Amino acid sequence: MKKGIIFSVLVTLFLMAGFQNFAKGDGEEGNNPSANTATMIKGRILDQVSGESLAGVTVKVEGTDRKTYSDLDGNFSFKDLEPGTYSIVVSYISYKKSLVENIKLKGSDSKVLNVKLVEEAE
Repeated sequence: MKKGIIFSVLVTLFLMAGFQNFAKGDGEEGNNPSANTATMIKGRILDQVSGESLAGVTVKVEGTDRKTYSDLDGNFSFKDLEPGTYSIVVSYISYKKSLVENIKLKGSDSKVLNVKLVEEAE
């Protein structure tokens, strides 16, 4: 029963995020690229135990207004970031929040992250 409710909530959140991103036209909130940016952080969100992809996961660049949601395969991306050091916050219903720190981007770097989330204890 719990998984059915969680699935329904997640599908609803995912659909809401998809409509919001479709309306914005860029797949990310707060996207404001400038001419001298070419860095990217992308990755995939997985369940640590099962290894299954997690869809609809909120992924934020800490300290900015940039956020996105993982797709049906658990993939996410942030394009056109300024060179610098970033932290990514990953949160999902019934999972512990995850923080990936000290992601250093230079020039036209592209970093790939595979984040495995741990379920909250009942």
